[in-house]
Amino acid sequence: MTNQEMILAYNGIMQFQNMEQKKFEESGKKILSGKIQLAFSINKNKAAIVEALQPYEETKKSIIEEYRDTAAERKAWEEEQKAAEAEKRPVQDISISLRPGKSMEEYQRKLNELAIQETDFEPKKVPLSLFEGLDLTSAELEPFIFMISED
Repeated sequence: MTNQEMILAYNGIMQFQNMEQKKFEESGKKILSGKIQLAFSINKNKAAIVEALQPYEETKKSIIEEYRDTAAERKAWEEEQKAAEAEKRPVQDISISLRPGKSMEEYQRKLNELAIQETDFEPKKVPLSLFEGLDLTSAELEPFIFMISED
């Protein structure tokens, strides 16, 4: 899997778990009720992805430190917050501030190269049959494709 694929898998799991919690709070029904092995595998994969992404996060942080002027960005953000509060409007995004001699194209190229870099991460696979009986849409099943083996 690439770093980007792992990030998408992690975000998909988090989105599913948030939806699952909301549904439980609203109806008292658990989507994964009786599916302990599946729930365990989902959580194991989520934790493994976090661990596998540590080198990515460290490299991304070093690229940001090399290319971006975070102090200038923080100052611009604080000024935008004050202006939005004074004008009673939502806070708007601020632009990225680059360090002198650095280009946005090179910064984005390095981040893109990092995102598509292959990793040796191997997810814990589960058989498709573990998903049988769950009331899921295809969109709700999609975040788990990376961890499903066909029976």
